[in-house]
Amino acid sequence: MKRTFMLMLIMAMALGAVACAGAAPKPEETLGYNVHMYHQHLRWGRYYEASLFLNDADREHFMGRQEELGDDWRVVEVEVRSIRMTKPNEEAQAEVVIAWTRSPDVTVHKDKVIEVWRLVAGRWQIVEREVEPL
Repeated sequence: MKRTFMLMLIMAMALGAVACAGAAPKPEETLGYNVHMYHQHLRWGRYYEASLFLNDADREHFMGRQEELGDDWRVVEVEVRSIRMTKPNEEAQAEVVIAWTRSPDVTVHKDKVIEVWRLVAGRWQIVEREVEPL
């Protein structure tokens, strides 16, 4: 009886552990979240956090550029227009419109940005950007 109880207890614990360990999300499921988070970090001036979505070489340039611009440059709106896989589970392209200002000018400028995102070591990173003023 005692042995049966212990066996059932061990089986219940094993089943519980299996149930809690869900499958890792697929790359295409995490892409949209990563695109959204990168642009939210830009929008709210969290440039260090945004830089983590860039490869190492671009990260240093990005942070230097943000330091140059200082508090004068500000993103006021971000619209992710589309995200599409170009190579399944490996590469994607996002089209984003970014509205920004640069003090003391109060003019709102808009740029269309085409970003190439690539899955590198299990993380989505921006590997290319094209900016076109609207």
